[in-house]
Amino acid sequence: MGPHVEVQVKGLSEPLTLHELRGLAGRFARETSGTSPAADRQAIVDLPLECWVIDGKVVRPDAAVGRVVRLGRREVAARLEPPPDPLTNVKLRFRYPSPVDRPSDAIYAKVIGPDAGGLVRIRFTAVGAADEQAIAGLVDRTREFTSS
Repeated sequence: MGPHVEVQVKGLSEPLTLHELRGLAGRFARETSGTSPAADRQAIVDLPLECWVIDGKVVRPDAAVGRVVRLGRREVAARLEPPPDPLTNVKLRFRYPSPVDRPSDAIYAKVIGPDAGGLVRIRFTAVGAADEQAIAGLVDRTREFTSS
């Protein structure tokens, strides 16, 4: 089971604990898509980041500015001020280093929450094909992050 987030839900007096689903056991046993080590691999990077909070269907005009510290094919870990609340929908944009050397297109994501080191974990929900390719290339050729 992955990390959890507690949320206050209307109609319940106690917080509800949500867990990241990584697989099912029993009759319908299977892993969730992309649970391979390669899909979860994260590389150590230092990329400028802009992050806009999405309220409903509206992207707020004020961007939080920070740095991507770890980059994976499905998520980033970043330093952001101020950090968005867990479960917030966000729009991201960062700049790829050479040889790509261009800003990303809009990447849509959801804030998972802080990790043990205080970085904000953000999971991608919509990434264009060009950005998928650029991210994969960067992750594959950059030093891997290993948690200890």
